[in-house]
Amino acid sequence: MAPLPWIDERAEDPQVAPQFDGPGLRMGKRAEICGVGQVAPGGAARLRERLPRLQAQISHHERRLGLTHDFRLFLFDGDTRLWFGFTYDGEFCTWLADLCDKSPGWLDSLFDGVWEGFPGATSPFLNAFLRQHLIGAELFFTAFPEASRHDIDKALRGREALGVLLDAIS
Repeated sequence: MAPLPWIDERAEDPQVAPQFDGPGLRMGKRAEICGVGQVAPGGAARLRERLPRLQAQISHHERRLGLTHDFRLFLFDGDTRLWFGFTYDGEFCTWLADLCDKSPGWLDSLFDGVWEGFPGATSPFLNAFLRQHLIGAELFFTAFPEASRHDIDKALRGREALGVLLDAIS
């Protein structure tokens, strides 16, 4: 295969590999996962009605979990389908168990009556349901693959403390 002129063959990024215990890709400490599903009848309106509360509460629930770097969700195909994606730390099964154990109410508020067939965050059928709808990316990049959510939080607290110290001595 001829080299592509716009790709620098000398450039090397950290290794991207399949997540070993579930769908998705990982790079260093970080992993990604996406999901696609059908929107339940009336689900688009239900989601939009809940969005202000969901958006206001997402930081609280993520602080309880402490593993998610980012999350996004959107509706498409005339509000008949949904897509969501997460970038998170660690292994898939551990992350999913923590998500369901620590924030089942938020997860249910997000998907119940919105994602057709969603069995509920505490359902014994959730894992099988998700595995039917989750897909990994074909291409994945994260700028700081070795920085966990904990590492980033710690660095930000250190920067803030240093700023306070420098302000105090100036």
